[in-house]
Amino acid sequence: LAGDQADVQVDPSASLGEVLAALGEFAAAEPGLQLDLFHGDQMLTWNATLAESGVSHGSTLTLVRTRLSEAQKEFNDRALLEAAMNSDLAGVQRLLFQAG
Repeated sequence: LAGDQADVQVDPSASLGEVLAALGEFAAAEPGLQLDLFHGDQMLTWNATLAESGVSHGSTLTLVRTRLSEAQKEFNDRALLEAAMNSDLAGVQRLLFQAG
């Protein structure tokens, strides 16, 4: 994969949101942009720590930035509302980060 590289130090107990925050401008959320972080071919989930996802010291993670279609944005808006109503904090965090 082509693109910029960043080295960050995060604790194994860090969540995906904490990793993205440590990446700073590399993971800056923009409206209509979805961010996914991969360890090899495994997409990391918002509710698991790095350690729980099998990420160890020195691992390489790949950040994939995908532009969402209007239909996907509308779906995410509805999913955000549903997650908030169900007190799904991880779902709310993930959707808000994608929404920018």
